Amino acid sequence: MVNQAKALERLNKEKDYEERISEHLSVYFLASLDNISGITEEEKKKIEEGINKIMNESVKHTHMFENLIQMVLENGENKY
Repeated sequence: MVNQAKALERLNKEKDYEERISEHLSVYFLASLDNISGITEEEKKKIEEGINKIMNESVKHTHMFENLIQMVLENGENKY
């Protein structure tokens, strides 16, 4: 178990990680698809769909971490 400060530190790190994943997927991988030779438009579309699904899940995770952070802030110095 950890105190409020450690719980908040961990939750914020996880939230930041999820935000970075989403950003990297959208900025790097999706933008780079057109530069990949040897794959068909259908394959690109499948890759885009997969990346978009991961990005959407990552956004959901970010929101869950935000809710958890708010709960920890409201509950005070309990053990987590």
